[in-house]
Amino acid sequence: MDLKKLTTFAEAQLRAHGLYDKGWRFRYDAAKVRFGACRYGAKVISLSKHLAALNDEAACRDTLLHEIAHALAGKKAGHGPKWKAMCREVGARPVRCYGKGEVAQPPPRYWAVCPLCDQRLPYHRRPRRLPACAPCCKQHNRGFYDARFRLRLVDAATSEKIKFDAPQRARLPKYVGACPACGETFPFYRKQKVEKACGKCCKRHAAGRFDPRFKLDIRQVR
Repeated sequence: MDLKKLTTFAEAQLRAHGLYDKGWRFRYDAAKVRFGACRYGAKVISLSKHLAALNDEAACRDTLLHEIAHALAGKKAGHGPKWKAMCREVGARPVRCYGKGEVAQPPPRYWAVCPLCDQRLPYHRRPRRLPACAPCCKQHNRGFYDARFRLRLVDAATSEKIKFDAPQRARLPKYVGACPACGETFPFYRKQKVEKACGKCCKRHAAGRFDPRFKLDIRQVR
């Protein structure tokens, strides 16, 4: 669908249902699997620009109205009766999501393939870990994880197998906090917004409560 036309429709619907005046806005996001999202905290309804461009007007409008129904029903409604009633009111299908194959999706970069049944799962990013094939585990191991059925990663374009078990570089912390009492250090991967104290020292000397004597001296290391 034409994205400009969809944006016009989305903004008109936000106004028609009183959401625009409450601060709600429409955006596109870069998702490639999920079609729509309703972010209550930010008051944003978003659609995947990739899926919107690939699918027809009916699917795009229905997904948008699906998310508008979420905004109107409230966060606690989930996909329950209140949300379904709101879907009927705004003109969306009262179903949780599209079934497999109902909407067009961009081609994946990787396939995760079962070595036994050849089932394939698409991945748009290289996964950090791979699961085992659920149907094969259920059939041959009572549903428990079985390494025999661990999925194998292949390149979607070349079908070349990717060595998944190669050691990866350890993630290095950006900040390190040191306890002024015991000297123990703690890694942090983002800037801390609140003060941190040494848990061991607070537990030993302050019954587990925060004690400024053990406040960490946090410094940036990279």
